[in-house]
Amino acid sequence: MKCACYLRVSTDEQAQEGYSLEVQEENLKKFAENSGWEVVKIYSDDKSGYSINRPALNQLFADAKLSKFDMVLVYKTDRFSRKLKDLLNLVDDLDSYNIAFKSVTEPFDTTTSSGKLMFQQLGSFAEFERNRIVERVLPGMRKSAEKGNWQGGKPPYGYQYNKEKKMLEIHKEEAKLVQRIYKMYLENKSITCIAGYFYEHGYKTRCGGKFYPSLVCDILKNKIYLGKIEWARYTFDEVERKKTGKRKVIKNDPANILIFEGKHEALISEEDYDFVQKKLAANRRGQLHRNRNAGYPLTGLLYCGKCNHRFRGASQLSSRKTKEKKRYYRCCGKVEHDIDCKNSSFKAEYIEPQIFAIIRMIVEHPKLQNARVEGLTRFNEYSNNTDLEVEAKNLKDKLRKNLKKQKQLWRSHSEGCMTYEVYKNESIDVRAEEQRINSDLAKLDMKTIEKERSEEYELRLKKVVSEFKRTCDKMDLMLTKEFLQLIFKRIVVKDRRIVELVVYEPFDTFLGEMNFKASSFFSEEQESHADRSDGRTV
Repeated sequence: MKCACYLRVSTDEQAQEGYSLEVQEENLKKFAENSGWEVVKIYSDDKSGYSINRPALNQLFADAKLSKFDMVLVYKTDRFSRKLKDLLNLVDDLDSYNIAFKSVTEPFDTTTSSGKLMFQQLGSFAEFERNRIVERVLPGMRKSAEKGNWQGGKPPYGYQYNKEKKMLEIHKEEAKLVQRIYKMYLENKSITCIAGYFYEHGYKTRCGGKFYPSLVCDILKNKIYLGKIEWARYTFDEVERKKTGKRKVIKNDPANILIFEGKHEALISEEDYDFVQKKLAANRRGQLHRNRNAGYPLTGLLYCGKCNHRFRGASQLSSRKTKEKKRYYRCCGKVEHDIDCKNSSFKAEYIEPQIFAIIRMIVEHPKLQNARVEGLTRFNEYSNNTDLEVEAKNLKDKLRKNLKKQKQLWRSHSEGCMTYEVYKNESIDVRAEEQRINSDLAKLDMKTIEKERSEEYELRLKKVVSEFKRTCDKMDLMLTKEFLQLIFKRIVVKDRRIVELVVYEPFDTFLGEMNFKASSFFSEEQESHADRSDGRTV
């Protein structure tokens, strides 16, 4: 029997539980050898078991579809997944490929009927215990909120959490910005203007990003700055999940949100807060709403070549008699950050047909006509992941050597063989190297979750491409947007010209073979004709 070994451990688990990837690998190999099985490949992840979006796990299932092994061995079931539903789904997927699953330290074997029953019973008790924990924890959390305690999670902007005192404390620099936001809004500055002011002056959010209107609006609405604690503002949708597998966060009905007096110090007076809420409500009543029925399939893909903001759809009345509206795409730099961007707006009717003409070129490519889509994407997936695996292995080897060197330096210092000054000077470079390696590993992880290498992308791509010709004229807005996002990463526009077109593989290769180059989609003749037709310049 051919078997694959799956290993997983995080830094925290390795320190707390005392077993490493090497220990797991040694035990799995020994178990396979004693059972007379051949280990064909070892898959190793250093990611949390809460998510199933792990590079090595994805590669394992890609190889499982190709029937490269007959069984998957793990040290413990929680190495595969720490979530019951995901664990059952993963094992069920393996079973659909006629591949068995076995834990070498736990008494069940899914290759037998009794082992499957044991596995399911274990899962049922785990689910029961999880529900009991939730029943016990939630009342305690609500009682804690009634006492004014912060309920955990990321502290709101303007505060920091003191673990010793177990309460929120004011973050002086951030608190000044929060108070400035309220002051500017009370001085009749718009939310967009406030975001633009922070953008122009280089103020950063806690994550190092830029302020944007919705963040400013959230700060203006948050009762935490009144010294209040909100309970049950959000909840999780246990039925429907995001495409990444994570639970969806949904807002509760305002009637079900409970407000308690918090222990933390308020940043905003109640009078100012109430006045801000009245202004927000008045502005909401008078705001213009985008006509969603018109449809803007290129939103999210078009980027401004001058300020790097996105282009968004907007409609404008073109005839008062017929009430006909024209659809446009315009840069949202002005709306989001009050930037005076000079990039021209343009009509949707000119760019959209040309983007679909590019798609038709891709779909009608001989390789796509003569070959199966999943074969192309799987080849790309396999070749890319092979290179990434080698690179990841080299980086992890470097990191292992680096950590070993740090331990040796510390041992030398602690045993008196090295002064503190020498140890400090030597360790600076070594720790800097560790940070660089970890940074490279993080970048590598980002590469491995590119959607052209995901199973979900492959399935969606196969379905949409195969049906494109038949359903091209019948696709609704959502299906059209989904199809565009399967092919295009970004389309950069400057002065009504496509200056950069970035697409996913294998379509990037197809366009390269056709010597395709991004060109003007709005010629001078078209522009003058458009201006004469509606009597104005866009």
